Amino acid sequence: MANNPIVNAGLKYVNGLSLSCDSVAAPKVVNVAAGAARDSTNVNDIILDAAVAINGALAGVVNGVDVDALANSSFYAVFVIGDSTRNNDAACLLSLSATAPSLPSGYDMFRRIGWVLTNGSANVLQFWQNGLDQSRWMMYDVGISELSGGTSATYAEINLATSVPAQNGMVLFSAALTPTTAADKVNLLPYGSVASVGVAVLSGAVGGVVQTAPVMVPVTLNAGVPTVQYKVTGAVTLLTMGYADYLG
Repeated sequence: MANNPIVNAGLKYVNGLSLSCDSVAAPKVVNVAAGAARDSTNVNDIILDAAVAINGALAGVVNGVDVDALANSSFYAVFVIGDSTRNNDAACLLSLSATAPSLPSGYDMFRRIGWVLTNGSANVLQFWQNGLDQSRWMMYDVGISELSGGTSATYAEINLATSVPAQNGMVLFSAALTPTTAADKVNLLPYGSVASVGVAVLSGAVGGVVQTAPVMVPVTLNAGVPTVQYKVTGAVTLLTMGYADYLG
């Protein structure tokens, strides 16, 4: 009887390749640690033997931006890139495209390893990335306001495009509820949910006393825009402190 070989599918791993920055000393630079990852097609490995610094002021070159220098208030996908012929060393790249970066000559493989966000001066916002594999958290040094003093008594959408990339995942808010009575609360849901009670709820304790807490909420896309819903009795302010990023 003929033997049937067992074929193992490639594991679409990411190992190392952690991101960091120093937005004071080098406001347009993103550092990438050494590591390795399966490419986006899950066919080849891309191995970055040594740490690199991506310079967002450079465009059309390895370890720079793929097309133009960094733009204001924009999310950039961070890629490790490789050459399947091994004639060029692995490198890194920033791109406004999450799935189709414009690769420098000689490169034909890529894998997204994170996101960075620029401010109104086209500088990279200070962030902290945590995680060692495909699931990572991106935390901002300073929270980004997405709702200030919201008072909607029925579920209303919150557009998170200024603080969360366009993907499904989780967002971490710093929530501040100002209750008028001890029974007041804020309910938070992902976009598309029809539940009456939020997946995250923050309750008041004493009327007029602000209650603050970290709150995690699933994020889903509304016409390509990351969105959550809220309703409140009293008033609520939400700062985005970070988000979960799956390097799928």
